[in-house]
Amino acid sequence: MSVKTLWQNLKVLVDCDRNILQTEATIKDAHSGIEKNKKQIAQLLTALETKKTICTRERKNVALLELQAAEFKAAEDEKRLKLNNIKDQREFRAIEKELQAISQKSNNLEDALVQSWQAMEHAIKTLEQETIATELKIAALQEEITAHNELIQKTDKTIEHLMIDRTQATVNIPEEWLIKYNRMKHSLQDPIVPVHGTSCSSCFYTIIKQDYANLKKVGLLPCRSCYRLLYIDTDLDTETKEAGQDAQEKTTPVSSQ
Repeated sequence: MSVKTLWQNLKVLVDCDRNILQTEATIKDAHSGIEKNKKQIAQLLTALETKKTICTRERKNVALLELQAAEFKAAEDEKRLKLNNIKDQREFRAIEKELQAISQKSNNLEDALVQSWQAMEHAIKTLEQETIATELKIAALQEEITAHNELIQKTDKTIEHLMIDRTQATVNIPEEWLIKYNRMKHSLQDPIVPVHGTSCSSCFYTIIKQDYANLKKVGLLPCRSCYRLLYIDTDLDTETKEAGQDAQEKTTPVSSQ
């Protein structure tokens, strides 16, 4: 097994931290999704309770009007019975007038009762429809919550494995480089970058000869411009040089004999 260089070990650590951050973001999104779904469920239940309240109110209105209608009917029957037994013409007209007033109120009440019945039936029908729709929506939201919870459990285990990998990655990295890396990992997406030629591949700062010599010797060096940790990838450097030579050969004119 080949021994990794300092920058290779640090790159492993960077990849671990990047994977940990991505996994933590996944967990955070899942928790947000759960809270969002719970809020929607609460809103659906509140809306359904409002429909139930309306339905209850309409039922009470119908019951009240039916009671009033029964009272008017009893009063009307009483007046009619009394009217049949009266001999005096003057008293007869007075009671007849009272009976007409009661009948008018009773008719008005019947109209109101019909409207109240219609409102109650509409409220009941709406409640039945809303109940079915709400149950379906809540079931779908609950399924999403279950899926979010399963994802959280899965990613929690992933985090555990990643933390083990991270601990192992730090074993072969000197403390001074760990401190430098930990200072910048939260502020930079790419805290360790390769050198292209003699320049930082991130900010293109040209590395002075003394720093380049130290970089070759130590394996890592902070960039004087962007402070990222620089390393020399010999394979990448070779590929870059070969690509440059190929490009130069293609652009060089062929001399005529």
